[in-house]
Amino acid sequence: SPKNIVYRDLDEVIEEIKFIKTIAKQKDYIICLLDEAFIINRTRVIEFCNLLLSQKLSIKWACFSRIGCVDAELLKKMARSGCFAVSYGIESGSNKILKKIKKGFTIEQALEDLFLTKKYISEVQAGFIYGFPFETPKDFLKTLIINQALQLKGFLTGVLPLTPVNNSELYRQYAKTLRFSPSDRTAGWDWDTPRLPKECVNLVKKHPIIFANFYHFNFSRLKKILLFFQHNPNRKLPVSIDIFKQIVLE
Repeated sequence: SPKNIVYRDLDEVIEEIKFIKTIAKQKDYIICLLDEAFIINRTRVIEFCNLLLSQKLSIKWACFSRIGCVDAELLKKMARSGCFAVSYGIESGSNKILKKIKKGFTIEQALEDLFLTKKYISEVQAGFIYGFPFETPKDFLKTLIINQALQLKGFLTGVLPLTPVNNSELYRQYAKTLRFSPSDRTAGWDWDTPRLPKECVNLVKKHPIIFANFYHFNFSRLKKILLFFQHNPNRKLPVSIDIFKQIVLE
């Protein structure tokens, strides 16, 4: 909940940025704000931008953002103060999945914010996840279509397997359906990762909470579609072609 977020003092953040500038060995660097709640407090974001501008720090910086938290005025201010890259967690191209995981927005709203951000920020990233226990091949195809269409429009995107967080609602509800995968799936698109040594496999099995990235829902059912997209990126697809044309051919 936004009410429970405790933010650091911005003056301290600015001092840290000044320190980084003094020790940086290369001139072309980007300061990444690894705070997923950064964009929620609009007033604070504007204050941060104003501090960067008033103190003439002239840095390139990047941050996480959320759908529904940006507007043209805010993005302009961020761009003026040096914001170079913004990353969004979209998760799925299927509205059914987005509703199920309580993202709070539709894919149409997500696309609107992504394209608005692209008007002002040089590098816009959109992250997607697959392997939800209730995800169908059709849901996954929608994600891949949106992902590919955004790439053609100059967005940076990624599709990675779902890693269940211990004691999350999703984990508690579907823990019994988790499958152990002896290959490291964190690469997402790499299906040829070598098998781990037996002693490592045993360690992973013994500590599933620590090595959560080796456990996945619904994994094999969606593999064929993912491989289809990798090897046939330009082939016509059986569903959601209207969405694809709307984004790519607008």
